[in-house]
Amino acid sequence: MLPQTRLFLSLFKRNYSDTAHEIQKISEKPLKGLFFHPQIQLFIKKITFVDYEKVFKSQEKNTLRPPVYQFMSDDELQANKAKGDAKIASRLQAPPIVDLLEDNTEILSNDPSLDGHDVHHSKIVFTDLSLNVLPTERTIVVREPNGVLRTANKLERRRLLQIYFPIKGRELQVPKMFKTTHLNDLLKRKEYEFILNRACVQFDPTDEEFHRVLILTYNKINIENDFERIDSTRHFGSLGFYLAINRNINNMLQYFLDKQRLMSAYYLVKMYHLVNSNASISWDVPANEIQEDEKISLDQAFKVVEDYIKSQPDDTSKLQQKFVQMVEKLKEEEDVQSGILKAHGV
Repeated sequence: MLPQTRLFLSLFKRNYSDTAHEIQKISEKPLKGLFFHPQIQLFIKKITFVDYEKVFKSQEKNTLRPPVYQFMSDDELQANKAKGDAKIASRLQAPPIVDLLEDNTEILSNDPSLDGHDVHHSKIVFTDLSLNVLPTERTIVVREPNGVLRTANKLERRRLLQIYFPIKGRELQVPKMFKTTHLNDLLKRKEYEFILNRACVQFDPTDEEFHRVLILTYNKINIENDFERIDSTRHFGSLGFYLAINRNINNMLQYFLDKQRLMSAYYLVKMYHLVNSNASISWDVPANEIQEDEKISLDQAFKVVEDYIKSQPDDTSKLQQKFVQMVEKLKEEEDVQSGILKAHGV
């Protein structure tokens, strides 16, 4: 095992500079787990449109499965609907956006008598391989060639854990697709969902590389107004959260207005106000408050969205125009529906 460990560390040292990038942060202010706030989770869910064809599309290209027809009782139908809803919720579960993990190494001891103990000048790694230990709590220490014994840094931990406890689909070396040149090429081809799906497998949410890839991809989507490409995917809600914490929701809001998705626009604005509130955010949210957010009236939603648009001096005219167009279209649909009901004597 020791020669393999030495080989790994040698490779690690050689490739580190190839994957090094300037550290980028999702947000300038600490998130402190804000993504997991009950109301934020509700807003993320509500802004994501459920397109069944997109959610259940086959991941295997050129593979078609014949439909299955079944006769069911009402109870069986409701049970299958519940299963379908659970599967949708699972597939649309948004990847978390959290703070970077700080790289705090601790020197445990220093034994100068061990300086030069290895003619290869290799680091020796000791890893606790006990079962049922969380990755963040697993003990990993490194003995430096000069005799210093310290805890492993983030990169060492990530790669050693992948050696001993491999995650399916994750590679030991960072795939070339995440190098700047290849990543920019994928972004030009608008392969957003592929990039984000692959990043979720390859990196932890607290990883610097994960943040770098997310920032580049989210910013590209926002600048190009390519929201439809990842709508009805698990990444759409996370994108909305990212734009909200960075006070940059206007393009997504315009997308909702174009699609006449008033309630999505409402929940996006609500999320924007919550994450940018100067007041401390309470985590003890009463259940009835969550229910009230889910049962909001159209008039209340109109008011919240309209007030936000009026507060945006730079984009007021464009957003206001889109807002008026949406209101007119919704009013036309309401009049048509009312006429149909009257024609049927309802």
